[in-house]
Amino acid sequence: MKICFVIQDCTTVGGTERATCRLASEMARRGHEVSIVSIYGVNGKCAFIINDKVGFEVLSDAKYGLQMSVFRRMIETLRSAKRLKKCRSVRKADILICQKFFAVTAGTMAGFSHKMIAGEHFPYLMYGKMLRELRNCIFKKAKRVVVLTESCAESYGKVGIETTVIPDMVSIEGREHCEEGKRIVAAGRLAYEKGFDMLVEAFARENERLKEWKVEIYGEGECRGKLEKLIHDKGMDGRIELKGNTDDIAKVFEHCSFGVVSSRFESFSLVTIEAAACGVPMVAFDCPVGPREILKDGGGLLVENGNIEALGQAIVRMANERELRLRLGKECAKIAERYSAERVCSQWEELLKK
Repeated sequence: MKICFVIQDCTTVGGTERATCRLASEMARRGHEVSIVSIYGVNGKCAFIINDKVGFEVLSDAKYGLQMSVFRRMIETLRSAKRLKKCRSVRKADILICQKFFAVTAGTMAGFSHKMIAGEHFPYLMYGKMLRELRNCIFKKAKRVVVLTESCAESYGKVGIETTVIPDMVSIEGREHCEEGKRIVAAGRLAYEKGFDMLVEAFARENERLKEWKVEIYGEGECRGKLEKLIHDKGMDGRIELKGNTDDIAKVFEHCSFGVVSSRFESFSLVTIEAAACGVPMVAFDCPVGPREILKDGGGLLVENGNIEALGQAIVRMANERELRLRLGKECAKIAERYSAERVCSQWEELLKK
């Protein structure tokens, strides 16, 4: 089958981009003819390593961002639809998998909704009423709608949109966990929704009980400056480090003690299943959506969403109880199996047959 993934910008580092590249590579490995079309891309190069059999194409070197005016975004969507119409990979594909709303909208306006699977990567209720109505209208035109979690499926079901739940797969090869030093790891884009400011606050509050421990935060983003200032103001220089992007998150996880997800909301929490693949337990906010579903069979500690005090206490507990870390780490095997490449790709192939 000829499968074309359409995404806003696959030259930038992000969870959706990483998941798309891994899925495309795995589907190519299974014998499908696969390509990735990035609507935008400043440098023209995919941000992640992909299978040699996967085609990669960038349609425009322009930039698109939410800082644009609504009018400018509308114009850019129209331009993107025209570019998709002209794109050979898109026209020749048997199925388009459009990742996130911008790509779904452009694909719909280009007239490809009859062969389009709309991939939704954010919680339904994070949007305002007007945006939810617009999404409902666009998604109803798609051949299929795929969401990452049961809670998202339930939300769309209430407005009459039938969805299929297919989670992201483990995007790294797991390695044997070998704890070295007292290191806590968090990873993700340095953005408001990831809540790294709350992690800094929680760790600083429990400083006296965590004197031998350090936090490493991997990723880049618009909040780097604010986080650097917060870390300095809290007296955490040298204790909490912003490590930048990494192209080998498995290597980071394999030697840490445990991880933390401090997000205000998540589309899924890919980092949680990546940690699980390495046998690393997590402390996580019970945010919408993702962590609760992933950790339902163990593998971590959930705390009330946004409760910084509870987060700090859970970090201290995990740091102080090695036996707890070992027990939860063993439970991670179930998570890795549930989100394995084989299992997730089989779910996609079943959907593509319909």
